[in-house]
Amino acid sequence: MALRMTFGGSPCPLLWGYISDTICDVCNVIISNIHWDFKDTFDPLSLTLDPLKSLPDYVPFHQARDLSVEMPINDMGKTDIYLDDMIRIAPDINENVLRVSYAIPLALHTTGRPSTDPNPIPRKDIISMKKYLAKGRVEESKIMLGWLVNTRSLLIHLPPDKHQKWKKDISTILSQSRVNKKQLESIIGRLEHTATIIPILRYFLSRLCHALMRSTKHSWTCLRLSKKSDLFLMISFLDMAMEGISINNVVFRKLDRIYRSDASEFGLGGYNLITRSAWRFELPIDCRLRTSLNSLEFLACLITKQ
Repeated sequence: MALRMTFGGSPCPLLWGYISDTICDVCNVIISNIHWDFKDTFDPLSLTLDPLKSLPDYVPFHQARDLSVEMPINDMGKTDIYLDDMIRIAPDINENVLRVSYAIPLALHTTGRPSTDPNPIPRKDIISMKKYLAKGRVEESKIMLGWLVNTRSLLIHLPPDKHQKWKKDISTILSQSRVNKKQLESIIGRLEHTATIIPILRYFLSRLCHALMRSTKHSWTCLRLSKKSDLFLMISFLDMAMEGISINNVVFRKLDRIYRSDASEFGLGGYNLITRSAWRFELPIDCRLRTSLNSLEFLACLITKQ
């Protein structure tokens, strides 16, 4: 299989997904098998793995909030995958860390092993040990799919290198009299990535997206003061993302407060389903149609939460 499928080709990520998902399923079956003795049946490359890298004892464990869905109890660990990035998670009890560490190499070795012995076509192991030793160690704080996740403090961070690079790109745009389309596409894509953990950021992307539309005709545009102000605000959001956002604010949690708000060109309003209190505010005639409906909805949301 390793000889037939080169991951570098443009059509290969989709094709590789069918196989990598199967390998992930094999890993979960191995981990959940109580009869599997990882000290007896393992891939020889597993012996080169480093032990668990734990955080210092003075780092406290943060309390996770109740989720809105019932999660099945699993104290043995689990793996998940996106294309070729496999993530393994397990509570650090008994020997679970070693079990999940040995399961992935074993599944990969089993899938990619030679069909004959000796193998008439020499090949390297399916695992790239250089990459695996650099990224495959089990850690309490680890970069996963572009995010630095701290499983003890339950924080998601924007990695420092991305934070510095993206802030530098924004500063470059602010210093230019003209901004080309590729620059805007790049920075808006990165801000959308940041909005994964700070959803409120998307409220302030509308003017930048409008600037991107204007740049389509000539492949460049000039940013007005309002759009530059939005970019300055984005730097603050990037700082927040680097400092860390609680996972409790990203997952779907059990609701203890329920608010509803809305807005129109005539006014704002909202109510609290728990306290049954409501409010409304009618906009003066001279203030109507002076800002976007999106802005009014955002203000209504903030007022309702007060």
